[in-house]
Amino acid sequence: MTEESKSQTANNKDSQQVSSGSGASGLPLAMASVSMVMAVLAGGASFYVWDNLTKASQFSQTNVQSAITQAEKNTDDFRGDINRFKQSVSQVDLRITKVSDDIQLTNKSMAQLQNTQEGFVTSLRQLREELGRSATGWQLAEVLYLLDIANQQLELQKNVATATAAMEAADRKLLALGDPAFLKVREKILSEVGALKALRPLDRAGIAMQVRGVAEQVKSLKLKSVEYAPEKVVADGLLGKQEAIAQSALGWQDKLKAAWSEFLVAIEDTVHIRNQRVIPMLSADQEYFLYKNMALKLESAQLAVLKEDNLVFYANLDTALDDLNEYFDPEDVATINAKNALQQLRKENLEVALPDLSGSLRLLKQEIARLNLGAEVNAQ
Repeated sequence: MTEESKSQTANNKDSQQVSSGSGASGLPLAMASVSMVMAVLAGGASFYVWDNLTKASQFSQTNVQSAITQAEKNTDDFRGDINRFKQSVSQVDLRITKVSDDIQLTNKSMAQLQNTQEGFVTSLRQLREELGRSATGWQLAEVLYLLDIANQQLELQKNVATATAAMEAADRKLLALGDPAFLKVREKILSEVGALKALRPLDRAGIAMQVRGVAEQVKSLKLKSVEYAPEKVVADGLLGKQEAIAQSALGWQDKLKAAWSEFLVAIEDTVHIRNQRVIPMLSADQEYFLYKNMALKLESAQLAVLKEDNLVFYANLDTALDDLNEYFDPEDVATINAKNALQQLRKENLEVALPDLSGSLRLLKQEIARLNLGAEVNAQ
C-alpha cells in the first residue's frame, strides 16, 4: 500500500469520526424541540379545556339564574292567582250570604202570603155562608158600605170623583134590588149626586203651576238700589219766605222770630227730612237668603194648593207680596209681573163648600130598621 492510499484511508477515518460526533450532538436538540412542541400543545390543550370549562360554567350559571328568575316569576304569578282566588271566594261568600238572606225574606213573605191566603179562604167561606142566608141583606150591606165610603172620601179626602162614583154605585144596587120601600132612599141619593156634580171643579194643578211660574221668576227680580234724592228747594219760595220775614220784623221779638226762620231756611239746604223708611243695602248673604226665602214661600204656597189649605196659601202669598214691595224694584218689569200674578192668585179660593152626603145614609138605616132587616144586614 502506498502512502497516498494510507493518507486517504486516514482521511476517511477522520471524516467518519467527525460525522459520528455531529450525529451524537443533534439528537438532544431534536428531543428538546419535540419536548417544546409537546409542551406548547399541552398548554394549548389546557387553555382550550379551561376556556371550554369557563364558558360551560358561565352558561350553567346563566341558565341557573334564568331558571331562578322564572321560578320567582312563576311564584309571584301563583301568589297573584291565590289572591284572586281568595277574592273570588270572598265574593262567593258574600253572594251566598245575600242569597241566604233573600231566601229567608222569601220564606217570610211566603209565610205572610200563606196567612193572608188562609184569611181570604176563611172570609170567602163566611161570605158563602152569608150569601146563602139572605141576598137582600147582603145587597143592603153593600149599599151601606158604598154610602159610608162616599162620606169618608168627601169629608176626609175631599175626593169628589170617588164620592160621586160610590153614590152612583149605591143607587144601582138599590135599583137592582127592586124594592119600592127604598125609593125615598134612591131619591135622596140622586139629589146628593146632583149636588156633587154641580160643584165647581177646582183647577188645583193649574193654580200650582201658576205659583211655580212665579217661583221660577224670583231669580230675575231686581233689588231696590239705595239712591240719595234730596228734595228740590224752590228759590221763589225762599224769597217769599225772606220777604215775609223782613216785613214782619218790627220788634225785637219779631227779629228773634225772623232770625230763627232764617236759620231754618239756611239748614234746609243741608238737612232733608224723609217721610219714608230707607232700606239699607243688603250684603251678598242677605241677598242670597232673601231670594231663597221668596222661593221657599212660593213652594209652601204650592203645597198648600195641593192640600187645599187656604190659610197657609194666603199667608205665604202675603209674605211674598210684602217682600216684593219692600226689597225689590217696583219699576222693574219682572217685579210688576210677579206682583200682578201673586195678587191674581190671592183671589183664588181653595176651599170649596162640599154638600152633606149623610142624609141618604141615615135614611137607609131608618128604612132597614123599619123593615126589621137589621139582623140580616148586620150579619154581613
